[in-house]
Amino acid sequence: MTRSVQQEKHRINAKDAIIQRLTDKAMLEEKKKTSTNVHRTEVFKQIQHRIPRKASPVDNQTLDVIGMYETQKEETEDELYSLRNEVQQLNESLREKENVIMKKEFDGAWKSTEENIHSMTEKFKEQEKANHVLQQKESR
Repeated sequence: MTRSVQQEKHRINAKDAIIQRLTDKAMLEEKKKTSTNVHRTEVFKQIQHRIPRKASPVDNQTLDVIGMYETQKEETEDELYSLRNEVQQLNESLREKENVIMKKEFDGAWKSTEENIHSMTEKFKEQEKANHVLQQKESR
């Protein structure tokens, strides 16, 4: 009997935890929605110099366009952040590889011939161009 009571208590606790998580998630979504609506209204006020009317289809359409713009802006900012991180990681990786190459060259592990020097110079120039392009994209 006690085992089945403990199992029922465990099930109830698990259900309570799920309910709490869902409630927290719903509250967070509601808070985010409210914040978004307030922000859209503020942007509308800045553009139109008045408060949007709830019964106006034109105002509602304008609010929807502002919402789409804001959503796209957030997505673009997130993508820009991740791309900047990726560029930074790639630059660090490139620096590490260049350091290994330079160390091996100075240690005499690689015999430098004219052809190898020319090839490495070309690769270095290509990497510099790619790095420059990435930095230009990052600065936009």
